[in-house]
Amino acid sequence: MPPSLDSLPPAFPIVAALLVALKAWHGWRIGAVRQAAALVALVAAAVVAVVAAPHVRAPFGALLLGLGVYLALTILAAIVFKKTGQQSVGVIRFGYGFGGAALGAFAGLLLALMLHVAVMVAAGRADVLEQLRRGRFENALDAAKARPEKEPRHSRRH
Repeated sequence: MPPSLDSLPPAFPIVAALLVALKAWHGWRIGAVRQAAALVALVAAAVVAVVAAPHVRAPFGALLLGLGVYLALTILAAIVFKKTGQQSVGVIRFGYGFGGAALGAFAGLLLALMLHVAVMVAAGRADVLEQLRRGRFENALDAAKARPEKEPRHSRRH
């Protein structure tokens, strides 16, 4: 049985806040350029997964393709670009870390939004899933924010 929509909201803001905080801290450590590359990798992975979904027959095939793209791009960025701690000048190190933290917080918000939509789909929100299938992510977010319509209860009088 899918989780109740009424039981999700109290826990979700805490999870979202932790996700944003962890991504901001991680962004500080890896720096602005690596964090920007990770954002590009996340967007590229999402695009690949959405485009591949109708063409892949395995249930998680599109997810695996997206994950492969994300890992490949983040590993490449880790090889090519320096971390915040590897910067030699203090002012540059601070700017590099601060920029990474800001981009990390943005990435955390983006991931929290994606998690919210995923939870709504997992909870059986057909309206959210239909918007995603049509490639309308913004409409899916709007549908996820809206309260679900309650089905009318039928009396069981015989």
